[in-house]
Amino acid sequence: MPPPEHRPNEYGRPMQMMYNVAQDSFLTQDLLMEMRLLSEYYRGSPDALNFCKDFEPHNISYWEKLKRSLTSKLPRDLQVTSGDTQGQAVDHFWEFVKGLIMPV
Repeated sequence: MPPPEHRPNEYGRPMQMMYNVAQDSFLTQDLLMEMRLLSEYYRGSPDALNFCKDFEPHNISYWEKLKRSLTSKLPRDLQVTSGDTQGQAVDHFWEFVKGLIMPV
C-alpha cells in the first residue's frame, strides 16, 4: 500500500490479504434467477460464443469444455451422484444451463 497523502515521505505498508472459500451445499432460486437474467442480457451480444462449435485445439465442444470446468465448482449436491434422484437433479441442472446458453 502506498504511503498516506499527508505523509509522502513514509514507507508504504505491504498489503496482505487472507480469505476463505466456503462452498454452498445447494443452488438457491435467487442464483438460478440471476443466471437466467445474465443469459438474457448477453444472448444478443455480437461477440457471444456459440457453445455448439468445437474448441479447435482440443477438438471438444465449448459446451463440454464448460461442463468440465464447472463440475468441480458446483455445490456438493450436484457433484456426487449416489442415487437415481440425485442423478436426475444433476441432469436437470445441466439441461437448465444448456437451455440458457445454447440456441434451441
